[in-house]
This record gives sequence, structure tokens and C-alpha cells, in this order.
Amino acid sequence: MAKPHFRRTADGATVLMHDGIQNAMTRLGTTYDKGAQNRHHFAEMGDSEISAAYHSSWLARQIVEVPVDDATRKWREWSGADSDEVIEAERQFAVQYKVHDAFRRARLFGGAGILIGAGPDDLLEPLDVEQIGKDDLRYLTVLDREDLTSGEIELDPTEALFGKPQYYRMRTNRGDNLEVHPSRLAIFQGHKRSRRGERGLTRYSIGWDMSVLQAVIEAVRGHDASMASLLALLSDAKTDVMKIPDLAKKVIDPNYEDMLVKRMEVAQMLRSIHRREALDAEEDLQSTTYAFSGMGEVIDRFMQVASAAADIPMTRLFGMSPKGLNTTGEGDLANYYDNVESRQRNELGPAIWALDEVMIRSALGDRPDDLKYDWRPLRNMTEKEEAEIANRNADSLAKLVGLDIFDIGELVPAVSDQFASLGITAKVEETIS
Repeated sequence: MAKPHFRRTADGATVLMHDGIQNAMTRLGTTYDKGAQNRHHFAEMGDSEISAAYHSSWLARQIVEVPVDDATRKWREWSGADSDEVIEAERQFAVQYKVHDAFRRARLFGGAGILIGAGPDDLLEPLDVEQIGKDDLRYLTVLDREDLTSGEIELDPTEALFGKPQYYRMRTNRGDNLEVHPSRLAIFQGHKRSRRGERGLTRYSIGWDMSVLQAVIEAVRGHDASMASLLALLSDAKTDVMKIPDLAKKVIDPNYEDMLVKRMEVAQMLRSIHRREALDAEEDLQSTTYAFSGMGEVIDRFMQVASAAADIPMTRLFGMSPKGLNTTGEGDLANYYDNVESRQRNELGPAIWALDEVMIRSALGDRPDDLKYDWRPLRNMTEKEEAEIANRNADSLAKLVGLDIFDIGELVPAVSDQFASLGITAKVEETIS
């Protein structure tokens, strides 16, 4: 690409030229270039359109739900002296299901929340998790974006809620308008919206992100349209053409039209029942067949585009590996699971932090320092991979024991953890001694 340069105009002024390539002969980069008039246009999908796409297109539903399922299906593993009681509290309040539901709603409509029913009865009063005591958690309620209307946006950059609503308002079936402090909500967001993109939003959209379908809807429509077109072509794959002498003149007679329809019905009946054709000596019957060569490649391209737009590999989105020499999709799937794990740490974890703190204190009465959780691995290793790792660990252990630089007691905990992660619970201390 050309470097910025200056041009002197006829009146002596110096003008900075835009960086780019121009060619007067090919008109590339000039106002005559067809591509020079391309512009991106943004039209946000309405809730009714989002709902129609989600409920009518299986691909749209997959794009919304697959990352949600993958991020929550293995859930997490608690560790610590009181972890069993916390796991029971998770089960009692259906935390896994409600996080899954809120995350799905957020991806679909751009936002959702879980109302944390603990602390003072006044929902507008901030929730201090350190003041939560034994059995203080009463309920966890999943709320849709339509259930929560954002209040005034905090514009003071020195405040913790800068750029976020100072409160949320929700309407009950009694007609009451309840105002809720953000600290009482575990907020889940969808496709990120720029600050400038918030201009001109309705009051139901302010403070919320966009549906994840917004950026991929054209790819979804392209795939769905290609499949519908193929289905329509399949119904016309074979067409019978009957040539009838002087047909154009005969159809002028109104009575002949009924005779023609009856003639075609009889011909169809004979073909269906007796596998025979009965034609007049001057009639002629021909069959034409459409060739669908290349149609499969076209549909594959639409599938690849949809997969790339959704950032979900074809192996996971369509249940099939991408075509190509020695292509299995394993690398794409590994990258995808890394992306899901990143969402667990950077989106789900921070979103449910306050919920977890309330649940722990409600279940135990305090907050033990040793209590923590880890997200379970999304991908299960094969037996071959587990065996290879176990062999490497065993070789490393044998070398360390042979060097005689570590005490056996120092090696036991680390080695036990490594083998336990593979499901091997042998008595390591007895083995290596």
C-alpha cells in the first residue's frame, strides 16, 4: 500500500492524499472503481426477528446454544474441607441450570441476569456479600433482558459502575415497579456493543449488548437458503415433457382444456400402476434430468462460512469434519475449547462471583480460605493419550528417584496429583519406595 503523500493544488494549497493504491488505467481506487462505493451498513435485529431465527433455523439455534452447552456441561469441581456442603448448595439452588439458562438468554437477546435473593429486603440497597450469614440465600431467579430495564447510566469514570446502569427496574405481575441495585444481579451479556453503538437505542436495549446472531445472521441465511434451493431443485430433478401436435391451437377451445387435464391424469395413472406409457402415434414423450454436480461443494462453502462466522468449528457445529487432505478438525476443535475455557474464566467466572460468595456464606456461615473451584476440562483424553502421559510421568519419576536429590515425602504429593488427574489412584508412596 502506498505511503501518505502530499499534492499541491492549482491554488497553491498542500493537500494530504489518503493512503492507498490508485490506477488511472484500471480505475482501481478511483471513484470509477465499483468497489470504491462499498459501505458497511448496520441494521440491528429486533426481538421478533431474533426469536423467529432461533425457533425456525436449527443452525441459528446451534450457534446460540453450542458454546453455552460446552461452557456449562462439565461444570466445575470444588476443593476444600467444606466443598461437599457447597456442592449440595449448588444442587439445591440449581446453580448450574440457572447459569446455563441465563447465559443462553444473554447470547440470544443480548443480556440476562440472575437475581440473588439474599440480604436486606430493599432490593435497591447494595448487597454486601461479607454480611451474608448462614441460610441467608433464599432464591436465585433468572431474568430476561425484557424483565430488566436499565436505569440511568453511570457517567462518572471514578465510579465502579462507570458505563453501566446505576440500577435496574423490573415490573411484577402485581403491576409494581421494583428497582434493583446491580450488586444484587449476576449480569450476563451477549455480543459486545461499542459505546457509540448505544446511541438511538430503545429503553429496553440501553445498558445491554446485542444478540450473537446479529453478526452471523447473513451467513445463517445463506446456508438456509442454499439448502432450501437444493430441496426445491430435487423435486424437479426429473421432468417429463409430452409433445402434442397443434397444442397451442387446441387449448383455445375451453372444452379441450378439460380433455387435456384428463389425458395427463390417465397417462400418470398408467405410469404409476402398470409402468407403461400410452401415447398417440403423433405424440412424443421425453424426460429431462437435472445434474447436481458442484452443488455439494457450494453448500460446503456456505457451511464453512457459517462455521467461521460463529467461531465454532464444523466438527462441533455440524458434526462433520472439514474436507481436505488429512483434515480431521482436531486442531480447530482444540482451539475452540481453548476459546470456551477463556469465556469460562473471563465471562462466566466474573459474572457469578457475587452469587458464589453469597452461596458459600449461606451454606457454611463463613468463607473458608481454602475453598476454591476449577472448571473441569472440556475435552476427554483418549486411552492412548492418557497412557502416553502416564509413561512420561513414570519416566520422570524414575529419574528423580535415581538422582537422589529429593526426599520421597516431597515427591509423593506432586506425583499423586499427576496420576490422580488421569484416574490412577495407586499407592504412590509404596510404589516408589
